Amino acid sequence: YKVHTDYFTHLDVGAEVNPPALKSFSHWITWVQRLNVISPHHALYPRHSAAFELQLATLLLQPHSIVNDAMWKYLGPAWKVWMQEHVALKSDYIVSSMISAFRPVNPVVPLCYIRQRWEEVVGVPDATFRLPLLAKYIEPNRHATLFLYLNNVDEGGETVFPLHPTPPGNVTTTAGMPECSRGLAVRPQEGGGVLFYSKHPSGENDYRMFNVLKRVEHWPVWDVDLKKVTLDTPASTPLNSTKGTLFMKNYGGGEHAFAIQNVDEARHFEYYTRLPGVDSEWYWTWSEHPTDGYVDMKMGVRVHGGAALLWRGALAPFLGSAFDSCLRNFKSLAEHGQVDGQDFTHLYQ
Repeated sequence: YKVHTDYFTHLDVGAEVNPPALKSFSHWITWVQRLNVISPHHALYPRHSAAFELQLATLLLQPHSIVNDAMWKYLGPAWKVWMQEHVALKSDYIVSSMISAFRPVNPVVPLCYIRQRWEEVVGVPDATFRLPLLAKYIEPNRHATLFLYLNNVDEGGETVFPLHPTPPGNVTTTAGMPECSRGLAVRPQEGGGVLFYSKHPSGENDYRMFNVLKRVEHWPVWDVDLKKVTLDTPASTPLNSTKGTLFMKNYGGGEHAFAIQNVDEARHFEYYTRLPGVDSEWYWTWSEHPTDGYVDMKMGVRVHGGAALLWRGALAPFLGSAFDSCLRNFKSLAEHGQVDGQDFTHLYQ
């Protein structure tokens, strides 16, 4: 056998995503056209034309828009006067000219406001710009182990899987070996055997944190703010394409559509939801200790858009305690299959 440490060399081909539509007005227009969710006959169908840019510039000057207010606060009054003058003159390519002026500095921020204003007026959720999903390179291999018992052993000799969600009584407690006091014990019987694997086809460890998160319909078991989750996509839908609705039980209740994205079962999980005036991504990151099975985990939310500051101020007073409660329940569920002493292992087998 060759000396080796791991057969798997992983290449995260999508780890550094920087799509052209993020920082180029022209590429964003092409991106929307390729989505094929807006009719070419729509009054605000994006085109590489002076007429479309004049329409868009007019939208950016309209009052009573959170996005517009935030954009002009960022750009400053001089740029607003500049755009008003060119809209009055019906100049050609107003928007792209303004973005070009910011290219040496940072065109991403003004372009983000412009996209959000267009999305706000058009009102087609599938046309909302999002970063591409991370793509994971998968090795065509899998770690597996097969062992057979050739004879009976009267005492001892069990093979114990301490993290298996099996009720107490199946295991043998051995002095000085507390890890053998829980889980699944395979008795040594002649002709018996076990085939097991500890890695997924991607070569990653079989993370219990991910096993809890991917059971989307069971999120209310550990999330203190959720009353119910319904899925709009079939059960066979890939996790990165799963969509549904969250039914809240605190803070006035309400329903929020969500879409899962950027899933890396070894360390990261998030979902997107649109809140009034902002886009938000709620995420979890984690790492498991390979020896004792315990977990380090973080939970957070990113909000961005015209009303981001308002939402950060509104969420700040209660998010800390809510996150602490969710994480406590989540870790207890992943490590012991329980929440507040109630057993839920049957939901995650």
